[in-house]
Amino acid sequence: SEGGGLGRADWRRRNVDIFVERLYREVKAEKPWVRVGISPIGIWRPGHPVDACCFDAYERIYADARKWLEEGWLDYFVPQLYRPIADTLISYPLLLGWWGEQNAEGRHLWTGMSPARVRQPGEVDGWDAEEIVRQILVARGHPAATGHVHFSARSLMRNPRLGDLLLGRAYRRRALPPAARWLDDSPPPRPRASLGPDADPGTVAVRLEPAGSDPTRWWVVRSRYGEEWTVDVVPGSREVVTVPAVAGGGALAEIAVSAVDRVGNEGSAARLATPTPTAATGPGRDATPVTPLSGPEAWVEGTLAGLTLREKVGQLMVPWMGGDYLPLEGEAYDRLRSWVVDHGIGGITVSIGSPLAVAAKLNALQELARVPLLVSANMEHGPGQRLTGGTALPYGLELGGGTEFPPVMALGAAGDTALAYAMGRITALEARAVGIHMIYAPVVDVNVDPGNPIINTRSYGEDPGAVARLGAAHVRGLQDHGVIATAKHFPGHGDTDTDSHIALPVIPHDRARADSVELVPFRAAIDAGVGGVMSAHIAFPSLTGDSVPATLHPRLLAGLLQ
Repeated sequence: SEGGGLGRADWRRRNVDIFVERLYREVKAEKPWVRVGISPIGIWRPGHPVDACCFDAYERIYADARKWLEEGWLDYFVPQLYRPIADTLISYPLLLGWWGEQNAEGRHLWTGMSPARVRQPGEVDGWDAEEIVRQILVARGHPAATGHVHFSARSLMRNPRLGDLLLGRAYRRRALPPAARWLDDSPPPRPRASLGPDADPGTVAVRLEPAGSDPTRWWVVRSRYGEEWTVDVVPGSREVVTVPAVAGGGALAEIAVSAVDRVGNEGSAARLATPTPTAATGPGRDATPVTPLSGPEAWVEGTLAGLTLREKVGQLMVPWMGGDYLPLEGEAYDRLRSWVVDHGIGGITVSIGSPLAVAAKLNALQELARVPLLVSANMEHGPGQRLTGGTALPYGLELGGGTEFPPVMALGAAGDTALAYAMGRITALEARAVGIHMIYAPVVDVNVDPGNPIINTRSYGEDPGAVARLGAAHVRGLQDHGVIATAKHFPGHGDTDTDSHIALPVIPHDRARADSVELVPFRAAIDAGVGGVMSAHIAFPSLTGDSVPATLHPRLLAGLLQ
């Protein structure tokens, strides 16, 4: 072009960009809650990601889809990732990972899937139906993806085997669309709920009424029968819903109802304690007083009420999980799956693995868990201690790893609480990104024995005051950014010459010494609001009167610590 103007291709792309941006802006001006989405070709340009080739949408149809995502000119983005997982050149996971890296504004990334490529019964060519199920699991295991979209519905309707597989394995439970909190992050108020008009015999009717002025998009109705909870999602236009008075061999005991607004925010729930099944089928019945359900305490109360004794015991179990990739059909994954599904474990402790592998496996296991798993990891000197790098084959791509810091005695030498806080903040953000909720750190043992074979440089040093200040700052850095910190190893493992992994160390000091040295950092951590404390496998006779290890001693755990 002449005069410094745009070339024809750039001019066309600019006009397409203007259209996309104006469309988004003008839809929001008219109806701010309406979600705008685009489903572009799955490859932005040849070479992006590496080895991607063939059709160049950027040049051929002037579609700069990456720019639309980077600028946030949409609410959901559905790249057409119509590639098999095992493609040796451009695979479904490779494309998903690349698009996730472009999502600077944190919009919903939903993978575009092609059930039309699944072969029909009796056909030879095409994908096996299992490919679609595996792709769904990959998307659920990727921290950047919040859903997936099938194209088209016709292909799903025409393939009964695929439909059965999806209903049996991927879609066993109803799901709400994820909230678009950049549009509105205010949840709706607790609704008004009461037992409604007479229902058919064997059912209980609940009358629902929004408490606010904004429309309700969905009602989430949770019903408890004996010790089991069921969940249903019904349109917000419903004024009355009915639930069975008896199900699974148990009588309906209570109902909890919450509202979901037009952008997907779920509010707190109202809970109804229902009459007996006999009274529920008769006229003129009234609910017992409504008890508000809100906040984490209410969730815990309702969850515990729905667990059997065996399930409560299972919730106390937190086994170790390797972080490497495991095939979903493999023996190791079957063992993990059995722990979650058959034994109802309460959590997982993560070992070593790449961030992508850890996130994929944790998401797959969370999908199986009736009660969400509490996921923990030992990250005393940062996420890189567990989230290691690696190479993805056959592409040779570096997977990257977490940030690794020096042992915390280096922080003790610096003496800077701001650095301890920053270490906690970075650890929390990277841990949360892969689905880890609890960190086994900081070590607040006072390392007064330079020959200590087990603590040593894991401690901030030998000064109780410095250890207390740095440990408390580390706790705040972790917990201010969304993970639970764990102060360890109570009541103090810093003055031992024995490795507690292979023998039982005995602390010879009296209570006065413990109050002035070993216990000082633990008091500071508790004052900082630490969420957890890990006990030490040591004997402290002056505190307990015997040689029973602290890990098993009620005088320490239920007495002194409390």
